[in-house]
Amino acid sequence: MTTNAYAYARANLIGEHTDYNNGFVLPTPIPFKTEVTIEPLPTEADGTIRVTSKAFNETIDCKIGQAPTDGWADYIMGCCTVLKEKGIEIPPVHLTLDTSIPMGAGISSSAALLVAVLRAFNTHLRLSLSALDIARLAHNAEKHYVGVPCGIMDQFVCALGQLNHAFMLDTLHQTFEQVALPDSVVVMLVNCGKKHRLA
Repeated sequence: MTTNAYAYARANLIGEHTDYNNGFVLPTPIPFKTEVTIEPLPTEADGTIRVTSKAFNETIDCKIGQAPTDGWADYIMGCCTVLKEKGIEIPPVHLTLDTSIPMGAGISSSAALLVAVLRAFNTHLRLSLSALDIARLAHNAEKHYVGVPCGIMDQFVCALGQLNHAFMLDTLHQTFEQVALPDSVVVMLVNCGKKHRLA
């Protein structure tokens, strides 16, 4: 069985560096997205997670339980790790990643990847995780496995946000509200070309 899932990037309208200080933020999803396809591997490939990135034109074989390697595959293995910590067994699978999100441009390419991978596993393994579960697992994977000292904003809006809506998030109480954007409002982004790497 082949499973597909995706997640959108985000732009932040109000609130910088406040999500990891228990403040308020107002991001919005934007129509750049990361797509993930999962296919089963032969059962003899026990413990293997094969990951192909179309953006990097690279395929990497990982093993469940491996330590972070400071590479792009850490985000996938972070997802596997947080699922394993919940007692979920991950069979040998091949994940193929494709994205239209500019990496390092500050619009949550990593959070979109984490959410898309967890959504794909949720469907593939029939886990019945809620969108809120996925947001929290994605944050746990990025902060504790990948090692990014991030707040919850990116993962929450990528997992729970709606296009053409602002996502009003109280990061202290983890409550949120979808706020429809007026038709007269257009969100415009300028990519300055300066890359950043939070980890």
